[in-house]
Amino acid sequence: MDASIPPLPRSPDVPPVTSGVPRWLPWVNFGAGALCLLWMIPSWFIINGMFADLPAEVQPPAVLTYLLTAIPGIGGLALLFAGVCLARRQGYLLCLLASAATLLAGPVLIVGLLNIIQLTRPPVKAAFGRSPS
Repeated sequence: MDASIPPLPRSPDVPPVTSGVPRWLPWVNFGAGALCLLWMIPSWFIINGMFADLPAEVQPPAVLTYLLTAIPGIGGLALLFAGVCLARRQGYLLCLLASAATLLAGPVLIVGLLNIIQLTRPPVKAAFGRSPS
């Protein structure tokens, strides 16, 4: 005896279930992350030029140059990680934390806020397997 279950009839006014995460959002993260990583090169020269103009007595330590140069890199890596999490729909909390880390990187603040807003929507939570409450 074949006990196959027939598909449920669909009502025409019920929209189909989608993944909840917009398809363009991971690509925005990848693009902004790549731009942040590329921005490390000019920021190195800008920061070095800014500190070179100071007198020798008041120049900050070299570690500060490395730290200020690393901030866009950290933001770029966080955006790339958030994009991967959004594309795979895995790691909801890690994606939320990576999006929050981009708030430190200045120009990509808008992308981080967009990620956080999208991650708090109920369909996106459901796409990650979280309860939408």
